[in-house]
Amino acid sequence: MFERLAEIVLNGERYPTEADQPPIMLWFPIEKDYVGPALMNETVEQKTDRLLKLSRKIRSQLHKITSGLDATGEERLLEYLELREVSVELNGLLAECGEGKSENYEKAKRTVTEINTALQGLEFEALVKEILKENHFQIGINKILVPWLDNLQKEAFQNPEKPDNFDKAREIENEAVIFAKEVRKANRMISQLDTEADLQENKIFSKGLIDDQKLRFKHIAQAAATRVEQNRAIVLNWGFYIEMKTEADKIFDELNELYPDQTKDVKDETEDLDYSKALPFVLNKFLSCSELLLTNQPKPDSQENCCVVHEKLNKSRELASRGMKILTKIGECTEKTPAHQSVWDQTCRLKKVVTALNDKGLNMDKLMKKWDGMVKSQQTDDLDFQPLLAFMNQYVKCFS
Repeated sequence: MFERLAEIVLNGERYPTEADQPPIMLWFPIEKDYVGPALMNETVEQKTDRLLKLSRKIRSQLHKITSGLDATGEERLLEYLELREVSVELNGLLAECGEGKSENYEKAKRTVTEINTALQGLEFEALVKEILKENHFQIGINKILVPWLDNLQKEAFQNPEKPDNFDKAREIENEAVIFAKEVRKANRMISQLDTEADLQENKIFSKGLIDDQKLRFKHIAQAAATRVEQNRAIVLNWGFYIEMKTEADKIFDELNELYPDQTKDVKDETEDLDYSKALPFVLNKFLSCSELLLTNQPKPDSQENCCVVHEKLNKSRELASRGMKILTKIGECTEKTPAHQSVWDQTCRLKKVVTALNDKGLNMDKLMKKWDGMVKSQQTDDLDFQPLLAFMNQYVKCFS
């Protein structure tokens, strides 16, 4: 009140003179509700009538206290203290009316008795506890829950940060999980306040307050859950890409150790791509190198070198089988997506490579046997040209 008076003085919200003031409308309460002061020569009948009017007014105030509708705890307590003082005057007036025994005395006596009984049923401590309970609920709503939800709402609907590396993605996913835990804490507080709302005198008003916050919380919780799911999917997909990329690079490095001179010009197509777009192409470098080796297969110039070439072919076949497993895993991940076509094309290419390596392996097995037969024929020097011709035919068949 005093702050408002200070504003009026500072802002000059006053009329300069009384002449500038607008006319004041004087009004009186409705006649049936108006209880005037006692007359100088008031009769017993007039006192009784005034007592009945006061009693009706007090009963309406009592109803306001007992019902709790449209009244705060502080207002009910003040009404109770005021009525407790007025009841003393009411009982004194009843005693004065009893001296003359007017017609309405019994009616007035019954009304005053009901008022005394109602006032005795009210407890000062109960009203104080009700105020504490109401203030506790209001503080929980206005001072704790609403600001808390304001901060959560602001954070829940901000633009998501896009990670540029896997560690950053894990950090963002961890922050999303922490935020979701904070949202769950707010949910526990809402449940607690919802229980307290059922204990308030004005349940309809209290439930309305908590229902408004429940609606806000529902949108916040949905945003938090969506953020966790999205970031967790990013981490899982990115982790799967790193795992597949590591395995693909490993078999390529092993192939590079077998054929160091023929794999140096092969380029990696995943360097400038995002992890989601690069996943279907993690094996492309190994596949391109394997196809290149099929067209530039080294030719052995001795039996020992032939054994080395044969061993390298077997190792290449093993690496191709491992590459097929990688493509199978990627295909399961990219199934029913546009990227699956690229995986399918690479699978077809790798199957052709595996078939060609198997054929070359079989031919190298035959070549080694022919070479061994030619060497034995040379050592015996029996002038048999069949082993030599058989070796030459198989050699041409392998490297033509």
